[in-house]
Amino acid sequence: MPFINVDGNKIEYSIKKGRSRRYIYIRAKDDTVEVVLPDEKWLYFVDPEDIEKVYRKAAEKKRLITEEGFYFNGRWVSGKDRDAEKFLRIESRTYLESAIRELSSLMEVQPKSFKIVDTKYWGSCSAKGVLSFNFRIACLPDNMR
Repeated sequence: MPFINVDGNKIEYSIKKGRSRRYIYIRAKDDTVEVVLPDEKWLYFVDPEDIEKVYRKAAEKKRLITEEGFYFNGRWVSGKDRDAEKFLRIESRTYLESAIRELSSLMEVQPKSFKIVDTKYWGSCSAKGVLSFNFRIACLPDNMR
């Protein structure tokens, strides 16, 4: 399996051929990175720095919530007894309810609904007007939310 060197660590990545792919995709999967190509010849267009960026981003996301604790509002909260994901979902919902109310009146739009999910993106909006937000948004400091 091919690998790249990240801070002295050997990080393996896999190469897959996507049947109906038209573009190159680089995504984190478990503890490796997966490169999906329309055809093997596209491998020449893959920049190792892009593979490293995807790996670092996935590693950073894993560090937000660990067995020892989690980040909340940009600060570390230690404690194994708390259910971090449940706590962060509640805090995200509380924050987002007021933020959506405020921003929707400013923008003169009204979303149909919103939900807190576990996704690789911070947030998205469906064609039906449903807003979806990552529960890890509560981990961010106030100035980044």
